[in-house]
Amino acid sequence: MKKKSFYVFRASPCEAELQELVHQIGIMVNRKQVEWERKMRALEAKMDIQDQELASAQSKLDQKGQEVGLLQQELENLQKTKNEMAQSYETQLQALKSQVRKMSVSLFCDCSIKNLHMPNCIDFSKLIHSYEKLQSHQLKPKNLQSRENCEENLETSSNPRNLYVKLEKQTQNYQHQICNKKQSQEELITYTQPKSENYENDDSIIEKLKAIVNEIARNKNKLVEENMKLHEDLKMYQNQCQNMEADISEMRNELQSRDGLWRRIQLECQKLYTELLKIKEYKDMREIQIKHQSSPVYLTEQLETKNGELLIFAESREHQEEELNKIRNHVYREERSHCSEQERMKTEISDLTEELHQKEITIATIMEKASLLERQLKMELETKHKLLTKQQLLEFHYQAIKSENTHLKEMVENQECESCMIFFLLDPSKIKIHGKWNVNSLLCSLLVDATETAVLLCMTKAISLVQKVIALYLLIHFTEAMKRKQIIKLHYHQWGVLWAFLGHFLQWAEQAAFRALLTMQKKSNY
Repeated sequence: MKKKSFYVFRASPCEAELQELVHQIGIMVNRKQVEWERKMRALEAKMDIQDQELASAQSKLDQKGQEVGLLQQELENLQKTKNEMAQSYETQLQALKSQVRKMSVSLFCDCSIKNLHMPNCIDFSKLIHSYEKLQSHQLKPKNLQSRENCEENLETSSNPRNLYVKLEKQTQNYQHQICNKKQSQEELITYTQPKSENYENDDSIIEKLKAIVNEIARNKNKLVEENMKLHEDLKMYQNQCQNMEADISEMRNELQSRDGLWRRIQLECQKLYTELLKIKEYKDMREIQIKHQSSPVYLTEQLETKNGELLIFAESREHQEEELNKIRNHVYREERSHCSEQERMKTEISDLTEELHQKEITIATIMEKASLLERQLKMELETKHKLLTKQQLLEFHYQAIKSENTHLKEMVENQECESCMIFFLLDPSKIKIHGKWNVNSLLCSLLVDATETAVLLCMTKAISLVQKVIALYLLIHFTEAMKRKQIIKLHYHQWGVLWAFLGHFLQWAEQAAFRALLTMQKKSNY
């Protein structure tokens, strides 16, 4: 915020107007650019969409063409496979027919022999006839199925793999049915062989023949069910083919519509070409007529008309040239004025940039000076703060020492008073004032030593000194009493005073030792 405040300067009204004009011009230019960009983007988007549509249509056409080619190839392959399968089935059917005829002849002979011997037996000729009918009925649906399968192959060429799989399944089913029929025929042959000796086995043969007939009926039902399923599949495939045909018809319609458009364009081009040819022919005819019309009157009239047209055209051309000259002069003047304005604006902008650069330089110098002054002030404040802290510590030490001195003075005075009282209470006649047993002087010296040690040393040393003083004092009195063979007799009040003095003295010694320890700790911390 401080830096921004330095950049603010007073501008003249002309400069403000110029700035507003420049700002408005920039806004107008930006708007026009935005509009042009929008229009260009819209046109590009439309062109891209059209290109994409054309590319998609071409790709679809190519895909459909490829699909048509593949379908044609698949149809050819399916027709080949169909012909091969039909030939193989025909050969197999012919072989089966020949075998059935042989079997029928043999059965007829056996049955005729048996009928001669057993009139109550079943008419085998009728059975053979019914069996042949069943075979004919079975062959008919087979032919129908083969035809329907061929039609399905033709109709459902869009999915050849599924068709190929279904054809394989159908061939397997046919082969299985053929094998079953062969087995049944062999069983019939084995069971219908002539046995002239064992007529008792005829009943078992009849039962087996009935079982065979039942199996044939079951096979017939199964074939009917398979036919129904195949019809349903045919309907499904027909619906799919119809859908495919509808899609193909739609694509054909699209192709036809595009072909129609292309033909229309070609017709229009042909019409234009014919019109051009007609115009050329008309021009040639006019030239020929002009050449043939050699009469001077006609030529003079044409010349006069053309001269009049030329004069009119020349006048209009002169008028247009005058207008063009005016427009050019106006444009040239406007360009010159615009160029002069641009140059003036450029000079003003350069001057303003130089002023701003100079102001930035001055601001930078001022900021550097301010930073230096701030650093100096911070250093001075730190030094002053350190001095104040030192002064406060010295004052605190001075006050502590002063309080200790006053307390010591008070304690010394109290001690002197108490010592005087003690010696006054005791018998002063038995104590020598000037001699070897000067107790007062000795006690005073010991008390001074005790106070000094209490101040300087720990509390334990001070207490030990006090104990020594009391012990020495008691020893002196005890020795003097023993010499004189007298026992110290003190009054009850005197003993109380003595013990009170000793208690006060011990408290004072403890306080002095505690203060000495505090002073020692403070000195160690500093």
